[in-house]
Amino acid sequence: MIAVLTLVTTLTLGQQQPSPEDDAAFEIYQVGRQLLEQGQYEEAADKLSQAYALLQNPQIRFHLGLAFAGATRCDEAITLLVEVKEDLESVPRRQRRRLEQERARAEIDCRLHRAKTADLRSDSEDVRLSECQRISDDLDALSEALPLDEGAWYRETVAYCVPYQTAFRTETAVQRAAYRLYEAAQVALESDDSARAIELYGKALEILPNEPVLLRDMATLQLRSGGCEPALAAWRAIPANRQQDKDRRSTQACERFPPPTPLTGPALGAYIADVVEALAVEEGGDSDETINAWEALTDKHPSVPIWTHLTDLLYQAERCPDYLRSVIQLQALGGEPSDAEAREQRCRQSGEEENGLRVATLAPTDSTSMWGWSALGSGLVALSVSGYFVAEWVAIANTSSAANEAEKQRLGDDSETYSILAWTVGTVGVGLAGVGLSLLLSDDGPTEFGGTVPWVGEGVVGAAGRF
Repeated sequence: MIAVLTLVTTLTLGQQQPSPEDDAAFEIYQVGRQLLEQGQYEEAADKLSQAYALLQNPQIRFHLGLAFAGATRCDEAITLLVEVKEDLESVPRRQRRRLEQERARAEIDCRLHRAKTADLRSDSEDVRLSECQRISDDLDALSEALPLDEGAWYRETVAYCVPYQTAFRTETAVQRAAYRLYEAAQVALESDDSARAIELYGKALEILPNEPVLLRDMATLQLRSGGCEPALAAWRAIPANRQQDKDRRSTQACERFPPPTPLTGPALGAYIADVVEALAVEEGGDSDETINAWEALTDKHPSVPIWTHLTDLLYQAERCPDYLRSVIQLQALGGEPSDAEAREQRCRQSGEEENGLRVATLAPTDSTSMWGWSALGSGLVALSVSGYFVAEWVAIANTSSAANEAEKQRLGDDSETYSILAWTVGTVGVGLAGVGLSLLLSDDGPTEFGGTVPWVGEGVVGAAGRF
C-alpha cells in the first residue's frame, strides 16, 4: 500500500555528537523502518513511536506518519504528516518532490478512509465534505507528478470525492439550483451587499430548506442584521444529525446570554463569538480555565447574564471571596445572583469551618447600621480636616525660619493653634471611624483583618472577607 523511501539524506538524524538517547533512538528507528518496508504497519508504528519518544526528529516523524497511515490510525497519521509538510520546506527541491509525493499519498489515503467511514458519526456529511475538500487540494498538487501505475488510485479517489467538492452536495437538479443561488449570495457578500445576500440565501432555502451550509450562513447574516431572534430560527432549523458544536454553542449564546440592547452588526457578531469561545472552554472541563475565560469576558462585555454565570461558576468552585466580589459587580449592574441568601449562608458556614471566611452583615434599615455608616463617614471627614490642619502647620514651620522676631512670634501662635486643631480633630476622626466600623460589623467582629470586601446582598449590608 505504501512505498517507503530507502534513504532520506536531507532529514538529518540526531546531532553532530549524538547523545545516548540519540543512539538508542537510531537503533529502534532502524528496526521500525525494516518493519515498515515489510508492510507490518502496526508493529512499525510501535517501534517508531518508541524512537520518536526519545528523539523528535523529522526523519522519524516522517516514517512514523507513514506507519500510522498504513495501520489506518488516521488521526495520529494526519497530525504527523501535516507537520512533515512543513519539515520538507527546507529540503532541496529534487528530493523534496519525492518525499512530498510519499507524504501526500499517505495523507490522502487517510482522509479518504475517514470520509468513507464517516457513517459511524452523526456529522458524517460534514466530515466527508471537509475531508474531500482537503483531498482535492492535495490531488491537484499531485496530479502531474504521479507515476502511471497510480492512475487507477487517482481516478478512484477523484470519483469518490466529486459530490463533495462543493460547499454542499450537488448531485440532484434541486441541489444544483440551490447551489447556484448560494454562489450568487457569495458574490453579493463580496460586494458588501448583505441585503441581497440574505434574499438569495432565503430563496436557496426555499428550494433546499434543511441544508446546514445555507442555514449557518443565513444565521450569521441575520445575527448581524436583525439580532439573535432571526439567527436562532436558522440555527434551530439545522437537522440534529448535521449540527456542529459551534451551532449548538451559538444557539446557547443567544438563548442564555442575550446581548446588551445597543449591540448590533459586527459588534453583536463579535459578542456572540466571544461567548461561544468561553462556552467551548467551559466544555473542556477545567474549572480554573473556565473561570478565567468568563472573567475575561466580563471585562469585554459586562452584561448581567455573563456576570450571573460567572457568580454561579465561582460558587460551584467554592471560591467564596471571589463569589462575593462578583455578586457586588452583578448587583451594580442591576442583577441578582441565584439563591443569594442560601449561598451566602453556605459560604459563611463553610468558611468558618474550613478557612475562616466570615460574612458580617446588618439589615440596611437597622438603626445600628444607619448610625454606623454615619459615624464612619463623619470620622473620615474629620480625618480629612485634620490632614488640612497638619498641612498648614507644616507650611508655617517652613515659613517661620526666614521671618523676623515679631513675625516668628505670630507664626508660632498660629502653629500651636493648628497643631492643637490637627490633633483634636484627628483623634475625633479616628474615634468616629472606629465606632462606625464596630457598629457595622457583627458582634463577633474581626479580630484580625486579612482583607475584607464590601458586601451588599439581598436585604443585607456589611463586609465580607477572612478575619
